[in-house]
Amino acid sequence: MITEIAKSINNPPNLIQIAKNDVWEQTWNIDPKIHIPTPDEIKTYLVESPFDKFALEIVFPDPEGIFVLGLVFNGSLKANTPQIFAESILNAVNQYSNFTDFISQLNSSVVGFEYILKNQPDLIRIGIFNHWFSTGPIDLWKKDMGVDFSMDKIKEILASRPEIASTNLNFQGMSFITNPTNQPPGIRHWIKSPCSTKSENNWEVNPEMVAKYLKNWTKFNL
Repeated sequence: MITEIAKSINNPPNLIQIAKNDVWEQTWNIDPKIHIPTPDEIKTYLVESPFDKFALEIVFPDPEGIFVLGLVFNGSLKANTPQIFAESILNAVNQYSNFTDFISQLNSSVVGFEYILKNQPDLIRIGIFNHWFSTGPIDLWKKDMGVDFSMDKIKEILASRPEIASTNLNFQGMSFITNPTNQPPGIRHWIKSPCSTKSENNWEVNPEMVAKYLKNWTKFNL
């Protein structure tokens, strides 16, 4: 899967979002061109408030929208504390040269073995960026559904959640999720593709864009 995804991502990250307890409406936003937080700054953030879940998203700009790589900490990783986890990812961002090498570095320093984006996803969802859990995403596909899809099926699924398919909150993304329960060995992670266009004051999910990434990244039959 990494080979197909890497063809789409042609720019270095321009934003890192760090979230506690899946509260993506209240993230620590970092512009890597301006400042990569020091270990002491990361430590201060970690102790400011308690948390059970800890995750980072790395955002890659693109003329069509944005691509987002998300990673969720768990204690089985090589980077086995939230501090080391965050430091390792930020260090990889700071050394970014291309997407394939970036994933290789994350596998080496964060996971400890080749895992991230290696295989087909377990789940594909569409949701509103930074309102993912507060509004609830659309479940587009699960692993037991097979790879036969159609434009009519995409439109039918979108019609079942009109408040997500059309919204003024923010743009929508399509998330290809691996290991959704974050079970070791491995890590819960996702890659989000663009899937929406702006229409007056609303963002509308574009079925053609949904189909494009289903075909290009996961070899679905459409």
